[in-house]
Amino acid sequence: QLGSALRAWSEQGHGRWELFYLRDQDRREVDFLIAHDLKPVALVEAKLTPQQWPSGLHAYVDKLGIPGFLITPRGPTRREGTKGFSVSSGRFLRNLTVT
Repeated sequence: QLGSALRAWSEQGHGRWELFYLRDQDRREVDFLIAHDLKPVALVEAKLTPQQWPSGLHAYVDKLGIPGFLITPRGPTRREGTKGFSVSSGRFLRNLTVT
């Protein structure tokens, strides 16, 4: 659904929206980097169960200065530092508005 929303935003003329995968030489990785007109705007890490924030997500949020989301099928919504959020996949995807 995330990819579909970004495609729709692009097709509706809201700029170029894309998804990228991140991994550095230290093997830190993040599942999705959302970019608007090639500028990073958010990071998304998807897990099957609620857990502590992954170190890769934390490192990239700090490095890029953009919001990060840890998405799980179920679990509480909570703030993680100044730019991070843990949220259920249902809640995250419901908030993607395509008009």
